[in-house]
Amino acid sequence: MKKQTRGRPLKYGRPARLVAVTLPEDTVHELRQIDSDLGRAIVVLVNAVAGSRELAANRPMVTYEKVGRRRSLILVDRDALKGVPGCELVPVSEDRAFLTMEDGRGLPDLELAIVDRLADHDVTGRQREGLEALRRVLMECRRATDVEVESRSIFVVEKSPRSR
Repeated sequence: MKKQTRGRPLKYGRPARLVAVTLPEDTVHELRQIDSDLGRAIVVLVNAVAGSRELAANRPMVTYEKVGRRRSLILVDRDALKGVPGCELVPVSEDRAFLTMEDGRGLPDLELAIVDRLADHDVTGRQREGLEALRRVLMECRRATDVEVESRSIFVVEKSPRSR
C-alpha cells in the first residue's frame, strides 16, 4: 500500500515554488483567457512553447509550402542551411525560410553550390543533414517528369534601422 504523504498535493504534479511576478494588465487579461489561475496559464504557455520547440526539432529539414493550386515553395530549416554560396534564405518564420538565388542563377547552380558546401570541412552534422535533404529534394524535382521548377525574382522590402 502506498504511503500517504503529508501536506498539500502537488499543484502541477511535480515540485513547484512560489514566484512573485509583475505583469502588464493586458497580459494578465490574456492569461486569464487561458486559465483563471495565472500560474496554470503560464505553465500551459511554457509547455506549449517547449512542445513547439520539440516539434520544430522533429520537423523535416526541407518541406514544401503550397502557394497556389499547383505551386509550392521549398522551405528549409534556417539554421541548417546557412552559408550556401550564391543562395540567400528569406525568413518566413522563426526557424523556416525559402531559398533565393542571385540573378541569373538557377536549379543547377543551387545543386552545385550545395555539393561545394558539403565538401567544406566546417559543415556540422545538422548542417550536413539539411544540405543532403535539400540536395535530394532538388534532384527529385529535376528528375520528375510532372514537375517544373521556375526561377522567379522577388522583392524584399527591409526597413533600415532608425538613426538617432
